[in-house]
Amino acid sequence: MVSISQLYKMRWILRPLSLDLRGLATLRVLLGVLVMLDALIRSSDLIAHYGDSGVLPRSVLLTEFSNPYHFSLLFLSGQPLWVGLCLLVYGCAGLALALGWRTWWSTLVAWVLMLSFHNRNPVVLNAGDVYFRVLLCWGLFLPLAARCSLDRARSLAGFKPAANLSEQEVLTGGSVGLVLQVVLLYVCTAALKTSTEWWPEGTAVWYAITWEQFTTPLGDWLQSFPELLKWLTWSVYGVEWVGPLLLLCPFWHVWLRTIGVLLLISLHLGLILTMELGFFPWICIAVLLSLFPKEIWDWLSSRNWLRQVPAENLILYYDQDCGFCRRMVGVLREFVLFGRAEIRPIQADPVVHALFDNEAPSSWVVQQGEHYAFAGEGLWLVLQQSPWSAWSTRFLSEVKTLASLESLYAWVVRHRPQLGRSTAWIGSRPFPPKAVPNQYLSTMALVLVVLVVGYNLRYSFFKEVPLPSSVKTLFAALRLDQYWNMFSPQPSKDDGWFVMEGELRDGTPLDVYRLQLGEVSFEKPDDPSAYYPNQRWRKYLMNLWLKKYKDYRLHYGRYLCRQWNSGETERERKLTAFRIHFMLERPGPPGQPAKPTEKRTIWRHECFKKEG
Repeated sequence: MVSISQLYKMRWILRPLSLDLRGLATLRVLLGVLVMLDALIRSSDLIAHYGDSGVLPRSVLLTEFSNPYHFSLLFLSGQPLWVGLCLLVYGCAGLALALGWRTWWSTLVAWVLMLSFHNRNPVVLNAGDVYFRVLLCWGLFLPLAARCSLDRARSLAGFKPAANLSEQEVLTGGSVGLVLQVVLLYVCTAALKTSTEWWPEGTAVWYAITWEQFTTPLGDWLQSFPELLKWLTWSVYGVEWVGPLLLLCPFWHVWLRTIGVLLLISLHLGLILTMELGFFPWICIAVLLSLFPKEIWDWLSSRNWLRQVPAENLILYYDQDCGFCRRMVGVLREFVLFGRAEIRPIQADPVVHALFDNEAPSSWVVQQGEHYAFAGEGLWLVLQQSPWSAWSTRFLSEVKTLASLESLYAWVVRHRPQLGRSTAWIGSRPFPPKAVPNQYLSTMALVLVVLVVGYNLRYSFFKEVPLPSSVKTLFAALRLDQYWNMFSPQPSKDDGWFVMEGELRDGTPLDVYRLQLGEVSFEKPDDPSAYYPNQRWRKYLMNLWLKKYKDYRLHYGRYLCRQWNSGETERERKLTAFRIHFMLERPGPPGQPAKPTEKRTIWRHECFKKEG
């Protein structure tokens, strides 16, 4: 029988499934920023993609296309005011998540609203959206606020410095889920790359970067080097297999884990430089950064790195009668000193309290060894120990900087009541966030781990195995459904552009896509990747080209009719009919010319019912 001590000695086997709290804080900030950017980008198509007068009215979605287990707050109304309010709350949840304010609830709100937008219009989604919502779900089971967060800054207890670096690493059901989710992404997409373009031909990257509606200028330039692209193809394929194995290897964990993370990050940097794939590579990089082992974060936060004096030697005293002072000292400790200082009430130390009474109107004291600093001098001392500014303080004039900081502090003292009211929303909490979630969340996370692993293995490796309907229902409701088939089994070879040829009632031709009068041009755009307003429209229109989405073409046609006719009062200037053509362009093998462009008419639309 295995003893507890033996199990403890074997914990190194499970270490690849643990995560560093500083890495999770980095993930939280980046996910929050990406949520805000996502809300901003979606706002540009608020009516077109999510309104009742857009490309997919609610009545159409709910009666023809919606999954009965999909939930969306946007099903309640299609009015711009409601959609805009949901977007605003979604963006605010992203900001709160980035700051680490009421983190669990912020994550939940962001996740629910993300699902609402995803379920409202699934035709505009890509693999990045799927990965994003899955990561937010795992965030509910992770201690995202345990480091560098407002939740930690506003706690009334637990202000001792995080000097014991061994306490920075956690192994929970959520950490197991996140690590395995990352591994599944790469293993499944590699397993589905079964075409000869990946192996042994090595032409997959060539076909990917000749997909001009996605390609950047660097990608266009690389097309001149087919032999290099062959090696890049094999490298990508190899990294997708080897990288996940390095992440899970318990032997030489630090080095192999770091190499695996760097290899996978380099893969996504390559995608960013050569293709326009929206948020997907950025989301992948964000989660990969959280997988760096503890030793890497220890090195980055080393006491001798950038700082002249260890911040652990600092003690920040605050006036416990001043709520604003307590909040700001907590913020300085958490975000400027990264938790490497101790915080105490001034009234708890008689010596400091006596010094404080003699230094009015100062409301804080900074102690370093036997030295006590007040007001602006205290700020200077804190800045000298901060990783953000320690390097710059060496090049600043201490006299001039101190004078500026004293002026800043005097301004804060004069406006303390107003500042106190404006920061009251930060609030307080009795204890700092826990590094380990409660038992119920951990148990739920482990159940989801088993289901997610089984779901991915079934769809990527064992497609003949039936999936229980209860699992399908659960995954549809939580939107954990996932299928990582990016560029699988081979990159698409259907490139091209749309031409929408319309006619007004008086016979005037109209370019319906550009909403410009005159004959349409069937010539290839100078920059196909800039042909679409953003990634959402690119995905939407390219989906319309596919037979799977042919039933959505009618509603896009109706939307285009409304777009033009709503702005025209004269009957003869109304759009009556148009055709949607897709100019299909298929590249040839490396070194050979592309096949002749084909004009495919995929839709004919009448804006008005024919009389008689």
